[in-house]
Formats: sequence, C-alpha cells, structure tokens
Amino acid sequence: MKKIIVISFLFIMASSTVFAQFFPDGITMSFWGQIAFVPLEIQFNQEESEYLETKQKIRTGIGPSWGLQPNGRAANLMFNGNSDYIGFGVEIEADIEIRLGEYAYIWAKPFMNDFLRLDAGVFMNHMFRGTRSIVNFAKFGLSAGTLAQDMDLNDAIFNRFAVKSIENEAGALLTITPVYGLNIAAFMRVQNSTLEAGPKKQIGPMLGSSVDRIQVAAGYKIQGAGFIRAQFINAPEFEFTGITTSTQYGGRFERNDFNLYYNYFKRIEAAFQLTAVQGLPLDIGVKIPFPESNNNIDYSAPFVAALGTGYGFENFFCNLAFISWFGGGINSRTTDYKFAPMFAVNLNPTYNFGFATVGATIGMDYKGTDTANGNEIGFERMDLGFTLYIMKKFSKGNIQAGFSYTMLDITNDRPGTRETGYFRIPLIMEIEFF
Repeated sequence: MKKIIVISFLFIMASSTVFAQFFPDGITMSFWGQIAFVPLEIQFNQEESEYLETKQKIRTGIGPSWGLQPNGRAANLMFNGNSDYIGFGVEIEADIEIRLGEYAYIWAKPFMNDFLRLDAGVFMNHMFRGTRSIVNFAKFGLSAGTLAQDMDLNDAIFNRFAVKSIENEAGALLTITPVYGLNIAAFMRVQNSTLEAGPKKQIGPMLGSSVDRIQVAAGYKIQGAGFIRAQFINAPEFEFTGITTSTQYGGRFERNDFNLYYNYFKRIEAAFQLTAVQGLPLDIGVKIPFPESNNNIDYSAPFVAALGTGYGFENFFCNLAFISWFGGGINSRTTDYKFAPMFAVNLNPTYNFGFATVGATIGMDYKGTDTANGNEIGFERMDLGFTLYIMKKFSKGNIQAGFSYTMLDITNDRPGTRETGYFRIPLIMEIEFF
C-alpha cells in the first residue's frame, strides 16, 4: 500500500499544470511512469516436494515496471535547467520509496558551443549508445529465461557512460567536438567519495582506484552512411579466489547459468549503426576483453557480439535483438576450463491497425555445456517464451494487455523439483509528460 501511495502522489504532482507554471525561465519538468497489474500468474513446477506444496502456484500482483528491473521504476519526475553556458538535471524516482533516480548533475560549456563540455555528478550519458539498443528482451514482461532479464542489455551493443547513486558513485565526463560529426570523450567514475574538502580532510578514494574505472570513447557520424564508434574501458585489478563450484569461477568474474558479470574486465568495444537504408535500422557491436593472469592462472572473459535491427513496411514492423557470449575460460597448472557459448534472441513483430497496435514477442535463451580438461561440466539449458499483446496509444501514454507463456529449462529431463514455466496475464499502463 505504501508503494501505491508514493506512486500516486508523484502522478498527481506531475499532472499538475499549476505546479509547472512557477518554474523560472529555462527550467522544465517532465514525468514518466509505468504500472503493471498482473491479475493472474501461474507458476508450473515439475513435481511436488516438501518445499513446493503443489505442482502449480497461482498468484496476483501490482508493481512498478515490467521486465529488465524486477523492482524497477514506477514513477520518474525529471527537472532540467538550460542556459547558454551551464545547466543541470535531476531525476526523482519512486517505487516503494522516494529517492534519487538515474541522474543529478551539472554541466558547463565554457565557450557557449559544443566544442568543450564538462558534466559532473550522477548521470547516464547516451551519446555513443546509438538508437538500436537491445531492449526488446523484456518487452511486455517477456524474458525467455534469466540471461536476458538479469543482464543490462541496454549496454549490450555499446556501454554508456554511467554511474549509479545507489552504488555510491559519481562521475565526470569531458566531451570535445573538434569538427561537426566527431565526438571524443573521457569519463571517470569515482566511488565512495566523501567530498569533505579541507586542510586535513580526505576528499575521496585513492587516484588509482578511480583511474581503474576510466572510459575513453570516440564516435563519428558519416553523413548518409552511419555512426561508427569505439572505446576503451578500464577495470579494477583482476583478482582470483579459485574455482568454488562448476558454475562460479571466483574472483571478480562469476557466471551462473545465465549470469555474466562482465564489467570487471578491461576491454575494447566497437560498434556501427547503419543509417543509409531507410526503414532498415541496424546497430551491431562487439566487445573484446583483455586476458588476465594471476598466480600462474590465465583467465579470459568471453567475447560478446550483439545486434539490434528491424524491418518494416506500411503498418508492419519487426524488431530483432540478439546477443551472444563465446570463448573464454580458465587455464591453470591442473585445469583447462572452457566456458560454453551462450546466446539470447528475441523477435518482436507488430502491426498498427490505427485504433490499436497488436504485437508479439518470441524469445529464446541458450547456454551450452562448460568443459574441464575435455570433460563436460554441468548441463545445457534452453528457455523459450512467447507473448501476445494489444497496445492502445494516447497523446500522453498507452495501455497494454495480453498474455505471456515462458518455458524454462526445456532441455532438462532429469528428475527433481524445479520451475518449468510461467503463464501471465499482465495489464500495463504507461504515462509521460514531456
């Protein structure tokens, strides 16, 4: 109930035109909110046990967001101020409580143009991200398995400049635009900074720990062709604590069946967004990690390749999202551990009838079998999912309704108690004021 009260309060405040008229010139307010009501969810289980009372469980629920963030934002209230030389941005986020959202920062342009700009604070910058980010994995509540749901696939093609207030981080971004179409940027993340300046005060962490989190990128927009970009991402010093289980490789890199913590590895990323063909959006990216060595153990993260594309004509459009991990492993004096390939793919066709849009989402996650000294470790896994929905758009938002069915671990024919699928009937309302 507390969550609903908080969300309702922000909805009312954002909808008030009287509230906005008191802002000074140059300051704007916008609002975005989303609520999911699931009147019916059925969880299917393989067999009864002392832990699962029945073979299926029936639930209902109301909550924020629906997809990538299990406890995602339900309401976002955003304030922005702009002038010729300086400006700011603040986002207030609410679900079960009110807190700082994705950004609270100040920016400055010393020369009043885009040649040089400095941003500092908490923010996410999308300058090099491109427009074909892989977001359809969680479209309308469908994630075929847990790979697509647990990973931040918004950065699958090309990582943004991002810091998070909930992780006690802040960042500084210096952007240079020497000629039209060319952007060069340097970004540093600082963790656990006290910001208590004074003769005998420590104002932050050691310089080395912040340099470990630098990100340097460049992008060039080729007129009539596309947008090419590349970047180097540094990472903290590699640590290895040993192989503890067949699916947890220790140190700063852990990968369960569908989890991959990738951001602790130095890497080079490259991406290209095609803009030359009208009606055929395409954005493709690769991530090439640097191998690490520690205590006579060689350790390498998988390569990553991701693709977002689509095709449409008249009232029909179809999105395709794909991401894959391949290669990598651990090589020690006694064990040659090779990581199995993983991939996830989603297809999202839609047709606009005018009065409403009908869409579907078909998704699949797959992970192969890891090997140690040539012997298979663990089991392969495949998850499938399907969603059918109808969406009605309004001038300030939309409403969606449909159903989804997810089949979990369909390659597993071993006995035992486990979840085998979900059937859901979600109703989603989204509102925006910009």
